[in-house]
Amino acid sequence: MAFITEQAGPISRIAAPLLARSLVLPMTVTRVPRTDFQGPSGATVNVRVPQPGAGEEQAAGGGNLTAEEIVEVSVAVEVKLQQFLANLDEYQLNLEIEDFARQVTAIQVEAVARRCEAKVATVLNDLAADIMFAATATAADTKATVLAAREALSEADAPPGGRFLACSPSIVSRLLQVDEFVRADASGATTALRQADVGSVYGLRVVESNSLDEDQAVAYHQSAFVFATFPPMNPAGATSSAVATHQGIAVRTLFQYNPVSATEQALVSAFAGAASVTDGPDNSTTPRFVKLGVDSS
Repeated sequence: MAFITEQAGPISRIAAPLLARSLVLPMTVTRVPRTDFQGPSGATVNVRVPQPGAGEEQAAGGGNLTAEEIVEVSVAVEVKLQQFLANLDEYQLNLEIEDFARQVTAIQVEAVARRCEAKVATVLNDLAADIMFAATATAADTKATVLAAREALSEADAPPGGRFLACSPSIVSRLLQVDEFVRADASGATTALRQADVGSVYGLRVVESNSLDEDQAVAYHQSAFVFATFPPMNPAGATSSAVATHQGIAVRTLFQYNPVSATEQALVSAFAGAASVTDGPDNSTTPRFVKLGVDSS
């Protein structure tokens, strides 16, 4: 790890802010609690997905009823440990680092939190496109494409509340051409920048994420994806450890001294995992989300 020292010339006490990516996607999906991963479940938990029932109308006069099974399918969510380990020698600790929290811990925590966000983004990026925007962006094509995605969610009985449209920056640029698009800053929201909440269109809350591949968007209900993240337990052998939170992601910070190399080891860790929610007896249907791409032909 390299730090700027006075040997390089006079150093300003002011540092440019870290260009940290806003964490968006984990806050728009269903969260799996840490308690589900305790005990015999290990690193993988199966999330219950109830299937709709049909019901029936009873004939007049007390006709016989037909019993109907209640069906659930499961979606597996596996968590893996995301970490950032820093070895800091005596020279760095005593002569180079002025603000440990800013110069070390903040960078570690942001990096691990970003890796947690990437778990959700990877699931979204790996989806195959269902509906395509035209290669050339026009307001008419953008409206037609978003309306088609909205219609698909409605036909799949997705509740009107909790619908999102996660977009790469290039797709957001298309949406800004649509008159019906309501910008978050114009609606009086005070947390738009922090949450990357750029507005809404046709009942879809639009969020922008640099984690999504270029020219990609996903329309979905919040139940379409499941996400799990939690800090590891504090080990007894650490010099000190604590839990920190960065934009809704909890991570563990741990410190220990290695006398062999005379280094302070600073470790930031969090478990994270994500999966898409499928339905049907064989987990083959995906009514909770619609993937949008751009026609490149």
